[in-house]
Amino acid sequence: DQSVAGSFDLENATVDLIGDQEDRENCFAVKTQSRTYILSASDSSELENWVKSIVKSIAIHQLIFEKESEEDDDENLNENGTDQQNISMFYNLIESYSNLAEAYPNRYPHAN
Repeated sequence: DQSVAGSFDLENATVDLIGDQEDRENCFAVKTQSRTYILSASDSSELENWVKSIVKSIAIHQLIFEKESEEDDDENLNENGTDQQNISMFYNLIESYSNLAEAYPNRYPHAN
């Protein structure tokens, strides 16, 4: 039986690959508004799965937040009709996946 050790708010969070740290391998950082969490995976495959899952969770959280905001206030759109928060979120996603591609070029040859 597993229990949850803790959780953190993913609002405006980012994920960065930070490489090996001291005595820990396969490290990544989850930066939230209040704190940066340094986490490590047992291997590169687990690292990839963790980062992808967290990035997806951040994106889902952001989309839900935006949907709720749009329901409260329809003035979230700029003059071109583009939601600036969506653009920012997708830039963060692209940056996170770019970091993965740089860290593991053999797994992401199409990114080079």
